[in-house]
Amino acid sequence: MTEQKHMEFNLVGCVVAKDDKFLVIEESKSGREGKFNFPGGHIEPSETLAEAAVRETFEESGYEVELTGVVGFYQDIYSFGNFGGIVYLAKVIGGKATPSVHHPSVQWLTKDEIIDLYNDGKIFTKYPKYALADLERRGPCPLDVIISNNHI
Repeated sequence: MTEQKHMEFNLVGCVVAKDDKFLVIEESKSGREGKFNFPGGHIEPSETLAEAAVRETFEESGYEVELTGVVGFYQDIYSFGNFGGIVYLAKVIGGKATPSVHHPSVQWLTKDEIIDLYNDGKIFTKYPKYALADLERRGPCPLDVIISNNHI
């Protein structure tokens, strides 16, 4: 009997809003070429969820952000792995759009433009559609719904 490898990922995402538009980054890693997503990624061992969201947003877009709320927790379960993470709402407080090799374009799109990308299969993850709907339906939750106990 062969043992299956099961992957688990703790991730963060960041919905950055400005003037009724949302920040999206273009992906270029293998299997993601030409697809878009909200900034986000993996949590480093010594950082909080909030710190990871701010860092990932800066690394992927060039924008410095301040977190203003929690959009929700989103999870995808597959036979090969379980992927889930907290998605924050944020506003820009500095920096500028800075495309890179891994993120060749940084854009501000309307909700409808993001949904069109989603429907065309050009959004890398599933959660942006649901995050935008949750924001419209109920708004963000306060930041203090996430408690980080840093024992390092």
